[in-house]
Amino acid sequence: MARIYNPTSPVLILTVDTNHKSKENESLEYNSDDSFRFSGIEEKAGQNLVKTRAEIFQLLKENKVRWPDDDDELFINKSLLNGKDFFGSDDNTRYLPAVSRLSGGVYGAMGERGKDFLLQSPHHFLILSAAYGLLMPFEPIQFYSCQFGDYNLTYEKWTQENQISELLIDYINKHKIKRIFDFTYCSTLAYHECLNWPLISNKTGSEILHGYHKWGKGDAALDFFGVYIRDHLLLSTPQKLMEIKPDNWNEDHIFTTEKKQFERKKPIDDNEFIKLLAGGEKETVEFKARALWSLDPSKPVREKPPSNDEMKYGAKVSKFIIAKTIAAFLNTDGGNLVIGIFENKNDNQNDYIVGIERDYAYLEDPCADGYQRMVIDSILKPFFENDFFPHFSKFISIEFKKIQRKTVCWIKVKNSDKPIFLIFGKDEMFYVRTGPETRELRGKREILNYISRHFKS
Repeated sequence: MARIYNPTSPVLILTVDTNHKSKENESLEYNSDDSFRFSGIEEKAGQNLVKTRAEIFQLLKENKVRWPDDDDELFINKSLLNGKDFFGSDDNTRYLPAVSRLSGGVYGAMGERGKDFLLQSPHHFLILSAAYGLLMPFEPIQFYSCQFGDYNLTYEKWTQENQISELLIDYINKHKIKRIFDFTYCSTLAYHECLNWPLISNKTGSEILHGYHKWGKGDAALDFFGVYIRDHLLLSTPQKLMEIKPDNWNEDHIFTTEKKQFERKKPIDDNEFIKLLAGGEKETVEFKARALWSLDPSKPVREKPPSNDEMKYGAKVSKFIIAKTIAAFLNTDGGNLVIGIFENKNDNQNDYIVGIERDYAYLEDPCADGYQRMVIDSILKPFFENDFFPHFSKFISIEFKKIQRKTVCWIKVKNSDKPIFLIFGKDEMFYVRTGPETRELRGKREILNYISRHFKS
């Protein structure tokens, strides 16, 4: 379709880039009119943008920009060229528009329909990027890997003298933006914190609404942001968006004028995770090879006769097994569920680390972001009680680790402050951990006795 993106409204939607990117349909064509450099910002601001992008390009080429778990990503930047996106002149550079290049997080959830909506949207849309600073949605960019990580060199470059904030201020004033919907909250808190929001507010007079999801925490929130942006913001009228009131829930989203304060955390020590794997299964550790094996129609579920769970849950049984393990941790003393590890490991580490990549075949978005979305939407949401979800992020977090070049999913569970039942149809089930096993308590007396002992309130 012909491009008709020409934002004129007083509303700006601000998002973050994503780790997952596409290489399909790349082109040598670069249209500078689509770039943030030529979006109407002042010349001084433009020169600062040129200078900082060029410096970051050099840092990326020299592998001086680091972030947690970056070992399998740094090689991507070896192919970066000094193209026009970094204000160089290499004519062999291949580009894609930013919203086509970015395929995970907000943009994976928006899907092609959301990107078509963006093309027609009257609202301004900017992308916060560690490599590029600020991107227009159709700005041509290369295939790259770069994150702010734990406040690394890119964070220092863009926040020095409030540079990225001043760039945003310039854009806001140029386009007379009155309200900003900020969707920068993710697991990498440096994105949320790199902008000096009080300075932006004072210099522009714009109302800033910071978006958070009711139970999606960290990167899990990005999927929900993408759907909300697509279905409720892009094609809405400016008048309707200006009527959204702060501190009220909108489709499980809340927009506040005060940015939440988060504690800066040190990166998780990989030695902690390695020790967890080496310690094997126990009351607080469980391994599962896959979460979606029962969806495979080409194989019998088991070589041996099917279990009661397999008979009852059919193709959903592998998801249910994950759900009941999480529920058992919640009801006991918390724990760690690692998917992508054979339950009964032998002495050869290469044999028992299998990764979750085999499950990707059953995902609409075959990557870690898509896997996290599957865990939330297809495992937690269908099997857990509805009133558990407003408190979801207090108890469960999901991370991904690379081991032996394979991806494993690490679900960390805290013990709940109230009993958690699983729901399937009309059945309510209560699970606990007994040593390295997950056990269902049956009968009112057994369940009530356990609850009265374990949950003091």
